Parts: sequence; structure tokens; C-alpha cells
Amino acid sequence: MLLDTEKLLLARGTELYAHKGEYLYRKEQLAEFVFYLKDGSVEILPENGKENHRLQSRCFLGLHEALLNVEHQASVKVNDESILLVFDKQEIEHFMEEHRMARRYFMIKLCDQMDLLHKSYE
Repeated sequence: MLLDTEKLLLARGTELYAHKGEYLYRKEQLAEFVFYLKDGSVEILPENGKENHRLQSRCFLGLHEALLNVEHQASVKVNDESILLVFDKQEIEHFMEEHRMARRYFMIKLCDQMDLLHKSYE
């Protein structure tokens, strides 16, 4: 069921090709878009000299900020040629209203990403 939800969501994304050194977004920028990294890698550049994290394909970027309607907590820089899907924040909200499994799907993705980044569940 969650795999079907993922397929439906990813089919709605707009494909974007990003080049090494480009920023997807910067810290304290309003979260207007959500990115899904299909191929390639990015680096999460957190605040206050904390450890950088490198993420590779098949993960969402900016999802928790968009869902909470807050500014980005870190900058995200492309490490190498990457393919992403881009979603407008309103499109994500609309998708959650349309599909009953969407909230559960996003919660699982957020928990998985927090685990990758070694963040605590608060």
C-alpha cells in the first residue's frame, strides 16, 4: 500500500537536473519546495559548525520544513550531477488530503531520514 502511495507521489514530481556546487536551498530560506533525490548526492550543511551529512539517492529534502511551514534548518548543496524531483509545498499538502496513506508514508520517510542524520525524535 505504501509503495503505491510512493509511486503516485513520485509521478507528480517535476524532474530537475542539478550540477555540482549548486544549492537546492539555503539555511533560513522559506521552505516552498520539497525535493526527492532520484540519483546523485547532496551535502547537508548544518548551522554552528555541526557535522555535514552526505545523502545519496532515494530521499526527500526539505520535507519536514515544508510540512511544518518553517524555514530550512540547513543548506543543501549538490555534490555531483544529480537528478531530483521537485514538488511545490501546496502539491504535497494536496496529496496528503487526496490519499489516506500519504501521512503515514511521509512520517516513515521523515523518521528514516532523521535516523540517517543521527537526530533524536522530539
